Amino acid sequence: MNLEVGTKVYLDKSAFVKAKIASTGALALSYTQTLRPGVKAAFGVAIDTHKLNDPTVGGSPHRVGAQFTFEN
Repeated sequence: MNLEVGTKVYLDKSAFVKAKIASTGALALSYTQTLRPGVKAAFGVAIDTHKLNDPTVGGSPHRVGAQFTFEN
């Protein structure tokens, strides 16, 4: 069984942060900002808290990302 708890907090009318933690130790954080109407930027990180100091060969269990959205 897996349990997840998350939240979304609006910083103002154009920006918000989200956070989620799972009982498996997965922690996810993101920040989204509307730059102008139709253009958004989002940045996020996902961390495996059980493997914080794990020098895994072949890649890290942690993720970092950026996303830009252009709408009509």
